[in-house]
Amino acid sequence: MTEEYRSELVSRILRLNNTNRLYIKRILFLILFGGVSLICGYFVSIFLPITDSNISVISASHFCGFFDGLGILDKIRALISFMSPDFWAVFLIMSMGYTMLASGLSKILFFGYTVRLGFCISYLYRFLIVSPNITDGTNAFVLFTVCKLIILIALVFSVIKSEDFSYQYADQFQKSSRPFFGQISMWHIKTTVSTCGFTALINIIYLIFQSLLGCSLL
Repeated sequence: MTEEYRSELVSRILRLNNTNRLYIKRILFLILFGGVSLICGYFVSIFLPITDSNISVISASHFCGFFDGLGILDKIRALISFMSPDFWAVFLIMSMGYTMLASGLSKILFFGYTVRLGFCISYLYRFLIVSPNITDGTNAFVLFTVCKLIILIALVFSVIKSEDFSYQYADQFQKSSRPFFGQISMWHIKTTVSTCGFTALINIIYLIFQSLLGCSLL
């Protein structure tokens, strides 16, 4: 009896270790994939014909007066508008878990988000670091980049959760006539809401610190 217990314990530990290694490999793959996507966004910024004057106006309005001249309702709208790309990225990736193509579709969405982020970071680097146009440009750039990298971690989490849930949901679909209202689906919805809320919180914290920097045009 003792030997059987030990054998079962060892087999469980081995399965757990294999599972942990698999998750680490998936996370590392997504990090590498995200890095390549960011580089793609950088090259897009080189070849896409957007004038520096246009990006300067947009960047200056963001870093030097995001809430300037806005009433309470307009401030809320501006905040929602700023958070919405991150919110929808997480929401759409997690929603892919309800499809049979979650692995591919979630990575496509992740790729699109990171290419866009690489594009933005490239322009902001030129505007804030290479040819500084505002005070505290370096701090503003670091703050923005850290904020978005934290959100990228949330997206990596979302891709993995979406892929895992798609298999669980497919299994439930065969066992239940209403799998969407099952416990597994409800947990996935709660995870989606929590992750979306996390990105919103990070963006709010970012805007608070950005306003405290008090950047202004040189």
